[in-house]
Amino acid sequence: MIAEIRTYIANRGMLDGLIATLNEVVFPNHAAFGIQVVGLWADRKQNEVTWIRVFASPEDRDARLAAYESSDGRKANLPRMVSHLARPPEVRIMEDVFALGTMTEAGNARPG
Repeated sequence: MIAEIRTYIANRGMLDGLIATLNEVVFPNHAAFGIQVVGLWADRKQNEVTWIRVFASPEDRDARLAAYESSDGRKANLPRMVSHLARPPEVRIMEDVFALGTMTEAGNARPG
């Protein structure tokens, strides 16, 4: 499994709009392409959000993102999303190296 940790800095006064756009538009579009988003966190003092999406493998990521990024839904909503951002997002791609297996939603390790 790999994860993308994505951090966005919002334009001044636009953090709540960014959060709404992610929750109402971006994440449902991701779900339509089988892209799992595991959470969204806000640091209001820094005017930023961080969210994580996960994929089974690098190949899975490439295939799902190719389909998502070429979709009409993403193309239609990209200007709305970008209008909230003070700068391009920071994106880190991380490899799953958790020795006990994959975490469940409850936070308990299960055999991998």
